Amino acid sequence: MRLLYTVMLITTVLGSCKKYLDEKPDQALSVPDNLDDLQMLLDDVRGINAGQTAPNSSSDEYYLKPADWEALYQFDKDAYVWDPETDAHNDWVTFYRNIFTANTVLENLQKVNREMDATRWDDLKGRALFIRGMCYFQLAQIFSPYYTGSENSVYGLPLRLTSDFNQPVSRSTLKETWDQLISDIQSSIPLLATTNQYKTQPSRWAANALLARIYLLMGNYQKAYDHSDSCLAISSALLNYNQLNASLEYPINRLNSEVIYHMATDVPVTSFYWIARVDPTLYDLFASGDLRKKMFFIDNGDGSYSFRGNYTGEYILFTGLAIDEIYLTRAEAAVRLNKITEALAGMNTLLKARWATGEFHESTITDPETLLKFILQERRKELMFRGLHWFDLRRLNTDPRFQQTLKRNINGQVYSLPPNAPRYVFLIPRKSVDFSNIPQNPR
Repeated sequence: MRLLYTVMLITTVLGSCKKYLDEKPDQALSVPDNLDDLQMLLDDVRGINAGQTAPNSSSDEYYLKPADWEALYQFDKDAYVWDPETDAHNDWVTFYRNIFTANTVLENLQKVNREMDATRWDDLKGRALFIRGMCYFQLAQIFSPYYTGSENSVYGLPLRLTSDFNQPVSRSTLKETWDQLISDIQSSIPLLATTNQYKTQPSRWAANALLARIYLLMGNYQKAYDHSDSCLAISSALLNYNQLNASLEYPINRLNSEVIYHMATDVPVTSFYWIARVDPTLYDLFASGDLRKKMFFIDNGDGSYSFRGNYTGEYILFTGLAIDEIYLTRAEAAVRLNKITEALAGMNTLLKARWATGEFHESTITDPETLLKFILQERRKELMFRGLHWFDLRRLNTDPRFQQTLKRNINGQVYSLPPNAPRYVFLIPRKSVDFSNIPQNPR
């Protein structure tokens, strides 16, 4: 009952009030003080494994009919047209709530004798560190500018490393933010099990996958390659799409063999994906022998298609870590490191599992520039609607070869988002800015 009371408190203060970084909970209330209680906090799948929503809402992977756009919640309407006043309140609350939980676990583990169950104690610490690092990474992709590894004067995030709400809040530098989240994830690796029985729980496998993603976004291709290699050394088994049943509403199962760490968007925020239409230029990238064309899309009967290829087994969007992403990360890192043979071999392995038997012909591209463009196109196709395209837009817009201007058209009104626009960084919720007196993101 003591734990139940604690969980209810955290949910009430940080969930329904939604004012983390704004209000202080009652410091006298009880907290969990044993491994069972602490594990239950981390086992809250609906909360801890909630993924980001803003990067999907603002992506150019889909379009909406004007009437459907008008019917959206205000945030989704604003995010769709990249309104400069859009504030991603739900993502801010979700991830800082989970950071609070992770900090609570880390602090209260110190009150539990590790020698009573050292393996479990270490695992819980590793899980909490991974979760905190993952949350700061997600927040950085939404509320901070793109990071290359050296920005010391650009604002990052408010770094909460304690559950004590009395400590004042300020915005760290972008470098401090990334140093902290990388440190958390790296520190989790020796504490975690190599794999986990439940893919909703962190593991060394997941930590290496996350670091591979992070270093690719930073442009540190050697580390992205190394962590991808470490990840795939644990398991590199791909789904054979020839064995999927295209007649099912959602052909790809939840927690399938490719899933490394499960995360998914929250249901109420993503309900508009029932009416989202896949961007035609994206759909047209898939050839007839590519089984993803059958597994990923539903024909709406009006010349448009909806997406159904979620690794959740339902319409809720998958935003976690999976083996297919790591193949693509390693291939991109490899070609950028001039490891052409390795890059090509990885891509052929992945695509062979995606094409109909007898239809796939191995790529023989040897020109680095052509191969890089090929990998980036396959990355866009394979990782649709996972939030990763928004991350890729941010990083690739720093390279003139890959810059894009995004456009929407609603009843003749054209909205655009040019490369490196300040609107690639969402506003911090105004209540947090006002209460904590932290600087707002520029417009």
